[in-house]
Amino acid sequence: MLNYTFTLPSGEELNKKIEPIINEISSSLNITADSMLRYSLYLTVWEILINIMNHTDQTCGRTVHIRACWTDKEIQLQIDHENGCFDWRNAMSPTLPPHGETRGRGLYLIGQVSKHFSYDASGRTATITFDRV
Repeated sequence: MLNYTFTLPSGEELNKKIEPIINEISSSLNITADSMLRYSLYLTVWEILINIMNHTDQTCGRTVHIRACWTDKEIQLQIDHENGCFDWRNAMSPTLPPHGETRGRGLYLIGQVSKHFSYDASGRTATITFDRV
């Protein structure tokens, strides 16, 4: 199991936070750099953090906790926004947004690349499970 806690940076600095996390998870699980699983893990963390940054106000705080754990068959990420405030019910769509829409694809894509994706009732914690292949 790997745990990370940090304050969300500005959008331009976000990659500098995510890349080392994905590198460590990939290294721990022998996931190659060109693997679709690695890309899916990166996409998931990126999209969840971008949603926290874009859809919560500053009074909610910017501290996040990421937990990665795994078995022989699955990898699970839990991404916790310390103060919650994300209205996931309004952001989650069961279908791809219409052509021309500029928002609404991120959470939909996470649902497509993962085995399971959900938020807790408060919108504080996202849980994403992937098949480990």
